[in-house]
Amino acid sequence: MTTWVLAIDFGTTNTVASVGDDSGVRTLNVDGRPVMPSAVFLERLDRPGSAESWTVGERAVHLARRRLEQFEANPKKCVADGTLFLGGRDVPVGDAIAALLAPIVDEAASQYARQPPAVVLVTHPASWAGPRVEILRQAVRSATQGRRWPEPFTLAEPVAAAQRTLHAPDIADHARLVVLDFGGGTVDVSVVDRHDATVTVVGRPVGLESLGGEDFDMRLAAWMCDEIGLPGLFQHLAASPDPDRQERAVELRAHARILKEELSKRTVVHGQVYRSPPELPETVPVQVNRNQLEQLIGGGPGREPGLAEAVGLVDHAMRGAPPGPPFGGVFLVGGSSRISRLGVLVVERTGRPPIMHGDPTTAVSDGAAQYGLRQVRGRAHHQAPAGPVVASSEKTTLRS
Repeated sequence: MTTWVLAIDFGTTNTVASVGDDSGVRTLNVDGRPVMPSAVFLERLDRPGSAESWTVGERAVHLARRRLEQFEANPKKCVADGTLFLGGRDVPVGDAIAALLAPIVDEAASQYARQPPAVVLVTHPASWAGPRVEILRQAVRSATQGRRWPEPFTLAEPVAAAQRTLHAPDIADHARLVVLDFGGGTVDVSVVDRHDATVTVVGRPVGLESLGGEDFDMRLAAWMCDEIGLPGLFQHLAASPDPDRQERAVELRAHARILKEELSKRTVVHGQVYRSPPELPETVPVQVNRNQLEQLIGGGPGREPGLAEAVGLVDHAMRGAPPGPPFGGVFLVGGSSRISRLGVLVVERTGRPPIMHGDPTTAVSDGAAQYGLRQVRGRAHHQAPAGPVVASSEKTTLRS
């Protein structure tokens, strides 16, 4: 029998899972992809009282193009409310999260011949208090219902991410790190102290819940319309009650995201604004360079919040932390951390290059899986079960 663990990074925009066993840690592909949109779509039900029918991930995004009232792209943002308003009624947000996690559980179980994992971990923001964490934990229980799986653990995202630095040769065994998690929907910054293999969140995590890669996608889509002489076209399409026009806005935003990602590797990319009659009878090409993108998303005084505000959170978090070990650097995680300008701003702010270790998109889930494996090995060594992971806004540690 293989001893294995499952770790899930339930993100605002995307969800990533990793599995770990004696062969190491790897990202779990669901429907052939390592990253799954955290999107949910609730089918309309004809009979009152019947069970909900959920579609999740990429399929949910596809269905939503014409039925936005039944769709939620970011259920994580609704955890504090406890419910989602979908299809004209309130639905427990935990049910939506459980539906999202179910295909991950199914895929992981299928890879290990239905053998239960030794540990199931799900990560959460370090700032989340007990009630939000419990909703997440209960969603995992629901997703694994009917299986003889262990009780899920929860782990703060910066603690999970920092596991990826434990074997980095250029980071001291005793160091203070700042984890800057820049995802599709939010920016979260936490200070963590590393003492050998123990990582603890110190001070109070800070963040911006209204800034992320999705905001940059929309800005670029709007700029592309401005560039071809049709200012406001993207906003008009997105706000239109016509499903066809809404679908064009979704397509333009998705295309802008692809161009943004390409600009992390190239200085100039070529895109297009799709045909959108009556304003735009034909598809029009448009060129975007990296400098133009950085102007749109750079932020700073007098501009929309952007990269400058994200990096500014580093100072904010450091000021709120008590004295500790020497500063070791800023660890960048999250898909939006690939934007090259972000690293430049980190150097300007801290005087040292950012820490980039592994794939930033999978850093949290991979780190959580590493953490889970270490708990399993420690449990076997001491012949005693590990205690639950507890979290607060002040620190996250392992209860002995």
